[in-house]
Amino acid sequence: MNRNRIALVTLVILTSGVAAVTFAISFHGLDGYGYHVMRLGQMSPLVPVGVDLASLVALLAAHVRRSDRLGRRAYAWLVFLTTGGLSIAGNLADGQARGLAPAGLVGVAMAPVVFVLVSHLAITSWRAASAQPDATVDPVSVAAATAPSLPAAPVSPAPYRAASGHLGRQRMPLLSRPDGDR
Repeated sequence: MNRNRIALVTLVILTSGVAAVTFAISFHGLDGYGYHVMRLGQMSPLVPVGVDLASLVALLAAHVRRSDRLGRRAYAWLVFLTTGGLSIAGNLADGQARGLAPAGLVGVAMAPVVFVLVSHLAITSWRAASAQPDATVDPVSVAAATAPSLPAAPVSPAPYRAASGHLGRQRMPLLSRPDGDR
């Protein structure tokens, strides 16, 4: 496993952990909003499930639709911004209903923001890593394609002159030009 893949997996694990913590904080605030402010009783957990998960779905839809026309992309972003705003407002209303100090209100309002930012970071990082080509590239093909001094015809290895070279190691094949280019 190469270092980029290890870094990507680590990034996704860490951002998923941060997203889980901030989702739990936002879930608590929106659940309290549903219970105390909206007076939903036992149905209060549906508020955070509906709002925060809809926000995450809209964020994923915005990335899936990144190549669609502007109207479709704008709709996904509008749903994302609306649900994000609802999450912030619900957390603020719950914090106010619980009598939190201004610093506490800022903290509960930022939980859904951090949740969305780390989710976005994980999505864009995964997409960027998926777009990178593999590190295994044939150097002869690259040299033939980029160096003007090499022939246009494919380069083929010359036959081995001996089975082993210095210290018993296998010799690298010599590159030769096709017979017609002399």
